[in-house]
Amino acid sequence: MLRAAIEPSSRASLQEASGIADRKHFRKRYLDPLVGAGWLEMTIPEKSKSPQQRYRTTEAGKVVLSVEG
Repeated sequence: MLRAAIEPSSRASLQEASGIADRKHFRKRYLDPLVGAGWLEMTIPEKSKSPQQRYRTTEAGKVVLSVEG
């Protein structure tokens, strides 16, 4: 998912890229933990439920990607 969010991406497109069908499960088990770890960031942090919300990989997330190869 970090690779898919190098460019700002919607929750739906990240969910599709990961192949997980359930939106609530995806957010709770994958999206929120990556944001909490500082590996993904919201483009509109003050409006987490905005239809225009996008997620992008942070510099810390890019370091994780470079270590994983």
